[in-house]
Amino acid sequence: MEHILTPMEVEAIVNLYKGGFGIEGGPIAVDCDLVGGDHLLRRVSPVLDIVRPNLSVSLAKNLTFHLGIHTTVDVFPTDIVPFAALAAGLPRPSCVGILELGTGGKVLLDVSPDLFYLAIDRTLGGQSFDGNPRRGPTIIEQSIGMRLIDRMVRGLNGAWEKILNDTLKITRVEYWPEKIDVIEPEDFVLRQEIELKIGELKSSIAVILPATTLEPLRKALDKTVSSFTPLNVRENPELARRLYGATVDVTVELGKAHMNLGVIRNLKPGDIIRLDSSTGDALPVKISGKTKFFGHPLVARGNMAVELTENN
Repeated sequence: MEHILTPMEVEAIVNLYKGGFGIEGGPIAVDCDLVGGDHLLRRVSPVLDIVRPNLSVSLAKNLTFHLGIHTTVDVFPTDIVPFAALAAGLPRPSCVGILELGTGGKVLLDVSPDLFYLAIDRTLGGQSFDGNPRRGPTIIEQSIGMRLIDRMVRGLNGAWEKILNDTLKITRVEYWPEKIDVIEPEDFVLRQEIELKIGELKSSIAVILPATTLEPLRKALDKTVSSFTPLNVRENPELARRLYGATVDVTVELGKAHMNLGVIRNLKPGDIIRLDSSTGDALPVKISGKTKFFGHPLVARGNMAVELTENN
């Protein structure tokens, strides 16, 4: 079946007959669009999902370059939501980039406030972030937000330019949801959530595309995208140098133990906790929280060290 009715479409049909099927004065014709609205969004959604790996790589390298912190990116499949519900959930203040394609179509980039204020902290020389202030951003902070979103737009263009046959550019950034006036509340939008891990911070952004933006791009999106290959940072030596120079966390896991709360409450200096590993076991070596190697502990130049013995 080419088109399956959504619950909202079924409800719309039912609402037409709430007063009964008999209509005084003879039959009338009712205009009921069953394949419009979000139909184009459902058609485009698989195309954008194909380039998720490219988008992950492109955004990760651009954010790592911009923030100077190793960043990993996980791009989720697209979903279709009413814009009114999405806008109602935006925080105050927000950080939403208003982007524009060459066709004039609008795209929104919703940046989580904790990421926005992390960028401010890094730019102004800080090392940590202690919360999202309730006030609106200052002029200086707004300029930092503009640069952050501009860097993300480069990441989007790096992954999407070939399938859209167009490029995005940033027009402005809005910090209060009620000022976002480029999408009608009743419109359905294609939303792609993107989770980020920037050092110890877990954050997210979301790309929002209305059907009116995608309609002029239909022909380009209908073309095959099977020829796309993952991006290679070695194509840009300077970018590769900055990317490979970013600091990442490396931890060695000695072992694990399971104790009940009563035992934990009575722990004191001098107590010995028995772990589940043996003295000869290879220890997991984790990079950014993921086990990449195994090794054995030793002492090197007066410090604890680990000798890698195998890949994971």
